Amino acid sequence: MKLSRTVIVSGLLGTSVLGLAGPAAQASEAAPASHEISPYLNVSQSNVHTLQENQAATGVSAATLAFLNARPGSCELQWDAAAGQGPGYLQEQIAQYQQAGGAATISFGGAGNRDNLLAHTCDDVGRITDAYRQVVDTYGVTHLDFDLEQGAQKDDAANQRRNQALAQLQQERPGVTVDYTFPVEPRGLGPDAQGVLSDAATKGVSVNTVNIMTMDFGKEQDTVRSGKYAIDGTNAQLAELYGEQRPGLGVTFSMGESANQQDFTQENARELQSYAVEQGASKLSYWQLAKDAETDYGYSRTLADLG
Repeated sequence: MKLSRTVIVSGLLGTSVLGLAGPAAQASEAAPASHEISPYLNVSQSNVHTLQENQAATGVSAATLAFLNARPGSCELQWDAAAGQGPGYLQEQIAQYQQAGGAATISFGGAGNRDNLLAHTCDDVGRITDAYRQVVDTYGVTHLDFDLEQGAQKDDAANQRRNQALAQLQQERPGVTVDYTFPVEPRGLGPDAQGVLSDAATKGVSVNTVNIMTMDFGKEQDTVRSGKYAIDGTNAQLAELYGEQRPGLGVTFSMGESANQQDFTQENARELQSYAVEQGASKLSYWQLAKDAETDYGYSRTLADLG
């Protein structure tokens, strides 16, 4: 997303895992799972409307704060859009939000940040673990999200270091949950994203949610229809990859005008995310909350109306 946003598997799944006969052609008949709504928030805009103000206006009690990455060439973290502020930035606001019943997820990565990802700039797994632990302790959070896109999912060495660090962190703090967020094709996850998940499983990382970005499919593509295909494809991949112990599915859209000059409306959001819920999605999200405030939180309200 752009700022303007223990199972061991034997191999990767091919893109032929699901045909394109139509959304839900092979859909699961399981009852929809309960779901969380956790929109992304560009932290540089967190003081336009505070987390608590957003919560009060929408009734949505979760937010994913983006993005926390490495200082150039270091093993230290900083918020991308907050003038170099490190862990501790927004600590008081997050604490007040949590006291009011809010749930904060801290997100790492994001569009254009491959070279700023902590596991890319830092080759010391112990220090990577220390940095993630600092985030958990400083903010009192248990939810971490790793948004790998624009080539970051291809960085095998960094992804292996990250997974090793996360496995160590979860051994120390079993309550810490890890989400992976990836770009997606209409057929589902690409092979590089599958490789990240395979390595995570091998290293013992418990992945809570695989969150797919149902956006930027191409100017000529129907984003809602392509998103439905992607939901079906990813569900099939996760079932084959993990079996009964599969992570939850997250579905994230980009509100308003996209990079492909397509306008993703509130009605589009309702149709796509209703389908996601029908197919058992456990997390619904979009990019991004501060922008939604300009619509009187129309997208947040749309998701909240799904129940």
